[in-house]
Amino acid sequence: MGLCKPADYNPSESTSSNINIYGVLPYIAPEILRKQNDYTKASDIYSLGIIMYEVISGLPPYYDISHNENLAIKICNGIRPRFNFKVPQLIVHLIKRCLDANPLNRPTTKEIADILDKWKDEIFLSEAEIQKQIEAANKINNGLSTNSVPTTNLSYNTHSEAVYTSRLLNFSNLPEPKNSYDYYEQNDDIISMEFSVSLSQQIDISQSNINDDDFLELKNPDDNYEQNDNIISVEFSASISQQTDVTHNYKPKNSDYEQNNDMEYSDSLQIDVSKLNINEDNNL
Repeated sequence: MGLCKPADYNPSESTSSNINIYGVLPYIAPEILRKQNDYTKASDIYSLGIIMYEVISGLPPYYDISHNENLAIKICNGIRPRFNFKVPQLIVHLIKRCLDANPLNRPTTKEIADILDKWKDEIFLSEAEIQKQIEAANKINNGLSTNSVPTTNLSYNTHSEAVYTSRLLNFSNLPEPKNSYDYYEQNDDIISMEFSVSLSQQIDISQSNINDDDFLELKNPDDNYEQNDNIISVEFSASISQQTDVTHNYKPKNSDYEQNNDMEYSDSLQIDVSKLNINEDNNL
């Protein structure tokens, strides 16, 4: 967590261009890995969130993968440790707040202490929400196979390149820290399975034949957060169900926007389809 550094380390000699980061990679906040600033109270809260995960799960964070620059990139992109059993949502939510990519969204030590004190006072009250969630989690976990539930004799194989001693972490050009798009959804395993799978693919965009001008800005449909049980609205889903094949003689057409002579919409979708490697099986 950055507590161990060389004996001759002098922080006064560090500048914004040569900040040296020491610590154990899984416990270090993403903004510190990017060398945006030196250790802060908010970065300590991130480390606390990882420790909370470790105490509950009984597993060191990221014990089964290499602790290298790829992991640092994934952490900046929003990957977080996963539980493999049911954990009360109130506890998961507190851990998520501690692990938020934005330091300003993390709770303070006083706020965490107040929350834990409140839970301690309510732990034996059957009507308290924390107690209800604990009982519900116990019922679910008791129904899981013994391989899924942590035990006091928990055994695991640590990856040969998983390092849990303090060292110099000299990474460069890490991405801007962000949360996963579904970070605060009600997922008891910290992050969703969909997001964790997408991170594991280790796609290197720099190796693709697409330049910066070919990317579209991703956005949700206008009604994405309305209460539609079919995930997205009928109107939006109908618009994509036509399965237009760009490899055939598709003639683009304008939307029904008004005839504005200033053509203010013309710059919104600057993409050259000919530069994309789309085959006949890939439909838009």
